[in-house]
Parts: sequence; structure tokens; C-alpha cells
Amino acid sequence: MIHRKFPIAKKRRGNRAAKRLRRGGTMVESAIVLSVVALLLLGMLELSLALVRSEVMAEAARRAARAAIVRGENAPNALGTWGPAELEVLGGDDHPVADAIAPILMTIDPDLVTIRIEWPDGGNAVDDRVEATVTCQHQSVVPLISNYVSIPLRGKSVMRVAH
Repeated sequence: MIHRKFPIAKKRRGNRAAKRLRRGGTMVESAIVLSVVALLLLGMLELSLALVRSEVMAEAARRAARAAIVRGENAPNALGTWGPAELEVLGGDDHPVADAIAPILMTIDPDLVTIRIEWPDGGNAVDDRVEATVTCQHQSVVPLISNYVSIPLRGKSVMRVAH
């Protein structure tokens, strides 16, 4: 019986050492897996924010075009007329077209947004086209990516002058 106790004691000591080694291996594996998961989550966050900002650019272009189509040559004096000269303003400027898109620029600094309105038909009469283009640069919010990635975002809308 005494002879059997020693192998069991050795086995227990071996189990402790094996458990320590397994704990170390588990920590290394966890660090690798958690790093990959964190990178994937940050990438998904970045892609989601870029998509939201892209949709904001499209909606801003529609709103800018709507603001322009009601300011044709037959517009009421209270609104004033725009065009046919090209109009370019920043989203943070004090201008009616900047005011029209300001409520939807929730994820973008308005001073980084450029609004360009053109009249491709050369006039601002009823049924002439108005083309609104809204652009900005998407800057990454993830620190590792922000130094390398700047995505140009653009929204464009073409409508006809209403009055």
C-alpha cells in the first residue's frame, strides 16, 4: 500500500504542473482570439458608420435639390431665386441650403461637408434640371485605421425646377 501512494502523489504533482501549463496556453489562446474578435467588432463599427454617413450624404443631396427647385425664376420674393450660376457652400455656412441639410448631419461635422448645386440646362426656369452634389471625407473613428483610411463620400440628386 505504501508503494502505491508515491505514484499517486507524483501524479497529483504532475497534474498541477499540467494545469499551470494549460492555464498559460489558455491565456495565450484567449489573447489571440479576443484580439481577433475586437478587430472584427471595430471593423464592423467602422463599416456601419461609413454606411450611415453615405446614406446621410444621399439624403442631404435630396434636401439640397429640394431647396433649389423651389427657388427657380418664378419663385416668390420671400424665397428668392438661385441659379443658373453654380452654387457651392459648406454645410456649416449661414446659407438656406446649409440650413436645409443641417438637421441630418448628425454623424458628420458640417464644416467638412461641401454642397454644390448646378443647373445643367443653363437656366432656372420651370422643368430645368437642378443637380445637387454633397461630398465629405469619412475619417475613421478607429485609432489604428484612422491614419491610413479616408473614404470620399458623395450624394447626388437631380430634380426639376418646380417654380
